[in-house]
Amino acid sequence: MKKLVSCALTAVLCVCLALGFAGCGANNANTIVVWCEATGSDKQVMDEFVKYFNDNNEFGYTMTYKMQDSVTASISTASMGGSAPDIAVWPRWETVSKNKLVHDLTQKIEESDVINLSDYNEAAQRELTVKGKTYGVSTDLDAWGLWCNMDLMTEEQIPATWAQLKESTRTLTSGEGTDKIVGLDAYNLRGQFYSFMLTLDNAQLVDTSGMFPTINIDVSDKNSKSYRDAENVMNLFIELMEITGCPTDYHTDDKFIEGKVAMKFGPSNYASTVKTLLGKEMNLRFVGYPAFSETEGNSAGMLGGYSLAVPKSKNLDKSFKVIEWWLKDENLSKYCELYGFLPAKTALQESEFVSQNSTLSTMKELLPTCDVRPIVKGYSNVEIAWIFATIDSLREYIREGKGSIKDAETALKQIKKNGDEMFKLEFVM
Repeated sequence: MKKLVSCALTAVLCVCLALGFAGCGANNANTIVVWCEATGSDKQVMDEFVKYFNDNNEFGYTMTYKMQDSVTASISTASMGGSAPDIAVWPRWETVSKNKLVHDLTQKIEESDVINLSDYNEAAQRELTVKGKTYGVSTDLDAWGLWCNMDLMTEEQIPATWAQLKESTRTLTSGEGTDKIVGLDAYNLRGQFYSFMLTLDNAQLVDTSGMFPTINIDVSDKNSKSYRDAENVMNLFIELMEITGCPTDYHTDDKFIEGKVAMKFGPSNYASTVKTLLGKEMNLRFVGYPAFSETEGNSAGMLGGYSLAVPKSKNLDKSFKVIEWWLKDENLSKYCELYGFLPAKTALQESEFVSQNSTLSTMKELLPTCDVRPIVKGYSNVEIAWIFATIDSLREYIREGKGSIKDAETALKQIKKNGDEMFKLEFVM
């Protein structure tokens, strides 16, 4: 009998562990668990916001949070064991591929007296909509742009066009060895291809008109607009890499902080990262990606940011009440002000904390020309596996003279061929 009791207790304990002690003596009814990604979250900020929630919510709830390297990967694993969070600070761009992990909020939003989706940035909400269903509500906007170290350059050297970017990069690159300074972190151009496509007139990187998405580069016709657009971007990258030489490690935050890099592409909250690492603010200026020319294209940027979503395995009613609280004007303003983010809710972009922040003010002006990633299943994988990797190979050829990706033509052919194949595979799987 003792053996049977022991086995029974062991079984109960295992179930409790698997479920995170939910329903096994621990009272979680008044606790709200939030997961957020370390790349988009700062511990000190979340500590403050959690305290603000705990002091100001009308439900008597207590909020806790946990940082994750990848919210979607962690939820995918946790949902099987019942330990998913009540709310996910959701990476919007994952929705098209990962929407099965979170609740469809369409009906809840339609019934809500707090949330009206027309009040939110249209491009950001587009990332959260799949086949007419809405899987989250945007909290903030984060446009990637160009960060300039104003201790190394003048106002006149801040580039507004591609030609000025090349000239400033050339002028600001000097020295050798440990004394070397580069005008631009050209090492990390791998992640800037789509953003520079946005600075061209009506350039489109992905074609979704067929049965499967394809990379919109007609490699069979070098005179086609799609090829010339992509070739222009790739040739710009080649020239910037050649000017700087892409010295190893000059893409790191340390080199930028040391004053070894004059300009660096990064998210709008990059200054906060620098301040955390350095312990003080640097003399930085945030601007958009330079336009193609003075008469063609626009200063632009890739629009990112986060949203609020509810994992499929959690109670929708409970979590949605907190989402509504979070999205009330005063609470969303508090959240975005703490982070230094531009609110996704358009009316809140008129807030005093936005007008007093030069980076957020610049972002606000850039918004009409910014856009989100191509919203198509598998794009992120295509981008990482073939756009990033191809530009990496091109850079290494420029640095070392080794490899098969030697010029824009071979780079674009590889992106087109392998990107199309991966899109087709993503849609078949």
